[in-house]
Amino acid sequence: AVVYVLRNTAGAFKDRAIPDAGLSIAQIPELAARGAIMWDNFVEALDTRLADRPWIAGDAYSFADITALVTMDFARAAKLAVPEHLTNLRRWYADVTARPSASA
Repeated sequence: AVVYVLRNTAGAFKDRAIPDAGLSIAQIPELAARGAIMWDNFVEALDTRLADRPWIAGDAYSFADITALVTMDFARAAKLAVPEHLTNLRRWYADVTARPSASA
């Protein structure tokens, strides 16, 4: 979802909407719109998952949390936000970014 939005909206990817240096591929606004819909569904589902657990895969911090953190950080570059009402996801993000490894 984030890649669809970023590669199809960011000026740095104009005529480079896919990662192939040999091709000139125009950005497609409809793919960015689809990515935004996918993002909304992703953050809603993740918020629901985090309702009864501290970390994505359960009680322990795991690779799932690392992957989600990277995704969330790339989402900021794509100007995708986490809605205010997703309090479980916001709590998780605060917890994960407070870890020393998050600032490495």
